[in-house]
Amino acid sequence: MIFILLLLLSILMLFSFYNGARDLMSPWFISCVMYTIGVLFVILNGDNWVMEISAITLIVIVTALMSFGLGEIVVTSAFGFRNTFKMIRGCEKRIRINILTNIAVFVFSLLALFLYYKRINEIAIQAGYIEGVNSFLQYVRLGIIQKGLSIGPVVAIVSFVLRSLSYVYTFVYLYNKLLLRKGKLAGEWYLLFPSICYLIMYSLSGSRGGLIEYVSYVVILSSIFISKS
Repeated sequence: MIFILLLLLSILMLFSFYNGARDLMSPWFISCVMYTIGVLFVILNGDNWVMEISAITLIVIVTALMSFGLGEIVVTSAFGFRNTFKMIRGCEKRIRINILTNIAVFVFSLLALFLYYKRINEIAIQAGYIEGVNSFLQYVRLGIIQKGLSIGPVVAIVSFVLRSLSYVYTFVYLYNKLLLRKGKLAGEWYLLFPSICYLIMYSLSGSRGGLIEYVSYVVILSSIFISKS
């Protein structure tokens, strides 16, 4: 049943893509993609999750997506596709960040990464981690989930600020390179430094949520800039 659902979702995904004038930001297309990816994860982790998809579940998911798509088809048929994206005056120029700001952000990124690693290492040790013997990430998750240990308010705020800087610098990088298409793609790679520190920091917790969230952000933002450039 799970493979039938995957087949139907794949068909809906392709249809929504071509019906929506190949718009990657189409709500119907995005919904189909998310459900398709979710089903793929269920299939790949079938041995561990032991999940079964019933016929009712299949019918509900497919019917819901078809109903959602029907609404989009009706609206686009009535009003057509319109390019509502307009460049604000003054935004046609490349975004530049001065050197002093970059240096301050990069130093903060390294400091945040160090503080986060130090606290995560303490959590792992408190949970029973022995260097060279046990899995570091396993004991970090053990300390956070089962023992209720936390990184603390200070480190949490620092990590949140680094996350914000990561998203801002990623926006600037993609804006300059994809929307304005000025300069070589690798010319401003240093703008991704806060993102690298953020992803390393998040991976230390053993969670993949931050990586998935960041990749989704990059894909969606890139799709918007490429389609509007």
